[in-house]
Amino acid sequence: MNNSAREEGVAFNSATNEYFSLNETSFKILKGIENNSSVEAICQQLENEYDISKLNCEKEVKNTINFLFPGS
Repeated sequence: MNNSAREEGVAFNSATNEYFSLNETSFKILKGIENNSSVEAICQQLENEYDISKLNCEKEVKNTINFLFPGS
């Protein structure tokens, strides 16, 4: 579950009962996951919006996914 507010939000992990504050980039990654987008598709969107290399983007997206969904 997330609650959007200007491309930012809060995520709740029901397995751990933890809330996470999401910055704009993390929010966009979570929206991509909710839309069943691949890491590559999420990165393509982020690369178009931010000055980030494909390699760094994939690394950061995967780190964010692992943070939000440990053990995935």
